[in-house]
Amino acid sequence: MKKALFGLFILVLIGGGCVFNRPVEGDWFLAFDMPEGWVMVKSYMLGSEAIPINDAITRDISEIVIQSTSKGVYYSTGSMPDELTLQRIGEIETENFSYIRVLKLDDRRIIPSDAEDLGDGFSKLKICDDGGECTAGGRYNYDYYLQTENGKFQFLITLKGHDIDEAEDLILSAQEVTILNK
Repeated sequence: MKKALFGLFILVLIGGGCVFNRPVEGDWFLAFDMPEGWVMVKSYMLGSEAIPINDAITRDISEIVIQSTSKGVYYSTGSMPDELTLQRIGEIETENFSYIRVLKLDDRRIIPSDAEDLGDGFSKLKICDDGGECTAGGRYNYDYYLQTENGKFQFLITLKGHDIDEAEDLILSAQEVTILNK
């Protein structure tokens, strides 16, 4: 009886391991546990060549944006974009958002050695003191990094009216997308 129970226990452990190693599906290199209302879009900048927010995300692009609103986000210490840019983008959010640029880094790029190790391939680097010059326009004073077997990623955060907790949880939820041969 003990052998039968032990055997059943081993089978459950092996089966449980299979459940946790399921491939992660997604359109880009990383997938995230997105909070309600958050969207993943192509990287864009208001005031420069506007990219429609609803363009599809594919593995052909090396930079995406994850943001807490489906509106175009505008942050700057300068003036508002011109009327033509606003017409091309549509509604914009200027005060209440989290905006995370996610860059797939070149393999030759080195993650700074003084970055704090957060475990599971994640690290965090202080780029200036709280309230320092780097925080103009809502920029967060830390950058986050992820190094996996297949790539390196950098996360640049801008916050207006939000705290870092939700954005940090989203970043730390990143999982590498598995390409399945069909």
